[in-house]
Amino acid sequence: MAKDILMPLLSPSMTEGTLVKWLKKEGDAVKSGDILAEVETDKATMDLEAFDSGILRKILISEGTKVPVQSRIGIIGSKDEKIDESAPAQPAATGAKAEPSAKKEEKTVEHLSSLSGADFDRAYVKAMLSDHKKDVKEFQKQSEKAEDADLRTWVAKTLPTLQEHLTLVQGLEAKVVASR
Repeated sequence: MAKDILMPLLSPSMTEGTLVKWLKKEGDAVKSGDILAEVETDKATMDLEAFDSGILRKILISEGTKVPVQSRIGIIGSKDEKIDESAPAQPAATGAKAEPSAKKEEKTVEHLSSLSGADFDRAYVKAMLSDHKKDVKEFQKQSEKAEDADLRTWVAKTLPTLQEHLTLVQGLEAKVVASR
């Protein structure tokens, strides 16, 4: 049975992602765990991992395209299987939840833009620390409670990296505070 490849939710604040580069092409064999593409989030460029094995039958989103989280971007199936190649279905609107996050992020950027020197460093590290703490907390929750088994597996594999990043940011915060 053909499986959709979806734009993943790679951080709690992510509402859309840009497909930077496909690393597999249509017709390539794919195993679960293979890296299919590079995806740019609101924070970083990350690898998109396959959760299913088969043939990359169809690429629905071209490189450089920005799409909402959970949009269909490709299809994995068997060689001769009939697949639905119609335009990607857009997920239900998440505007109500995404709007406050976008406004908060905009305010943070505006605040950081008004600062310079040590004031900027402190405010930037504080914002980064806050984001990383939220991400780790959300990933911990999703690793236990996500209904989708593939999502739970991916989150559990990604959580240690996020925790490592949080530790690095906490170390950076200590250095910035010590430099006052």
